[in-house]
Amino acid sequence: MSSPNIKCQWADQNKYLVNPDGQVLPCCYLANLYYYSKKLGLTSEQLYSGHKAEMGQHLMIEYAKLEKENNINHNDISDIMNGEWFSKILPESWDSEESLHVQCKRMCSQE
Repeated sequence: MSSPNIKCQWADQNKYLVNPDGQVLPCCYLANLYYYSKKLGLTSEQLYSGHKAEMGQHLMIEYAKLEKENNINHNDISDIMNGEWFSKILPESWDSEESLHVQCKRMCSQE
């Protein structure tokens, strides 16, 4: 199986999204679901329970572990963008179908 061909539309335009609670996320496709789950009081594990692994739930579970570091109320935007989740975890998730988030595949696949 070949690697997914992902070209992040928001990253290419040097854009990101800040939710009302201060959480910085790479795009509205990931931010909306994350914010909604938080408003419902769900953890990322609960939100994605019952979904197939290929939905990329691990990506948002890893985000939740670094939630404070990725919040504009606790960290500078340049530190967030250069932090582990944005600089390593997110782009590495695009390397295989197993780690690819369903929204990244849906919205940013070049296939």
